[in-house]
Amino acid sequence: MDLLAESLKETIDRFDGFMTGNLIVNLQTQTVELEHEWAGDTFYIPLSDDEHFIQVRNHKYITVTCKGALQTTQKDEQGNPIHSLYAGVYCRVKPIHEVK
Repeated sequence: MDLLAESLKETIDRFDGFMTGNLIVNLQTQTVELEHEWAGDTFYIPLSDDEHFIQVRNHKYITVTCKGALQTTQKDEQGNPIHSLYAGVYCRVKPIHEVK
């Protein structure tokens, strides 16, 4: 049932004009991308705070920025960032000028 519910949510997101996929956060290069699948191909779309409205879903939608995704990290014992807590999470993205 959960798989069907998730599929319906993604379909609604796409119908509402969002691109959907997984959030890719690279702490080494300080970049954020959307891993987006379409017609059997995978695309990596660079995201920026100036151009994109980003929401991640973990039971509910949370609006995040690229800066926030890069700064919200799990750290090792020395305090060095290991990975972003948003990395790999389902997200939906729209160009910022299309957000009402």
